[in-house]
Amino acid sequence: MDLLEKLNWRYATKRMTGPKLSREKLERILESLRLTPSSFGLQPYKILVIEDEDLKSRILPIAFNQPQIAESSHILVFTAWDKVTEDNIREHIQLSEKVKLNSMYYVFF
Repeated sequence: MDLLEKLNWRYATKRMTGPKLSREKLERILESLRLTPSSFGLQPYKILVIEDEDLKSRILPIAFNQPQIAESSHILVFTAWDKVTEDNIREHIQLSEKVKLNSMYYVFF
């Protein structure tokens, strides 16, 4: 399958019937999202991972009572920054430096 075919493939999950998403797969998804390009590389959003059953049940009514909200093992909520601040940029630079240092460690050791 070429890249365009992969990008055109879509599937909207209507029911969650499989096993709970493993911690390893969740971390892989989150790492993929972290590496996704964004404007100026700032990743101007936060991703909230919701696993708590009570919280999912509270989200259900505002999600039009879609059953996959309650049935899923995790819900990823994307929140966008409403403005870019110096603190946002500073935090991003610090995180980037930490990731680069960790990456270099694994390359050389």
